[in-house]
Amino acid sequence: MLTTPDADFDTLTRQLQWPAYFVKDYVKSLTTSRGSVAKNADEIREVLKLIAHYRGTIEGGVSVRRFESFVLDTERRYFVLNGKVFSADDVVPEQVEAIARCVNTPFYSIDVVKNTDGELRLVEIGDGQVSDVKEWDIEKFVAMFG
Repeated sequence: MLTTPDADFDTLTRQLQWPAYFVKDYVKSLTTSRGSVAKNADEIREVLKLIAHYRGTIEGGVSVRRFESFVLDTERRYFVLNGKVFSADDVVPEQVEAIARCVNTPFYSIDVVKNTDGELRLVEIGDGQVSDVKEWDIEKFVAMFG
């Protein structure tokens, strides 16, 4: 759900009644030890206040999602180059292919993770300027451009 920093989070949480909320602005989540998980409206406001404090502003708006538990060590990074999806193990799930068909840019990354129900969830679509290549062998990554 997309909203604004001044939204009525008390009403929102009463309507949604989720066990927990993942809160971020349009750009990034809170990466301090507090993290971006909130259990109620007061904690949502706390997360937003900390994002604004550490980053200077809330960028774009606010995203509130139902918090899900993910299975450790299941996050995978895929790269898309000129419409073709590449993976570290040469296996590309259909969900990743479907995501790639929706994005029209020459190069980017797609990160997905499995939740505790075994469903793949999109974590992030990045501009390809990632801090690491995760499970990728560097030679395989470079060969993608060959």
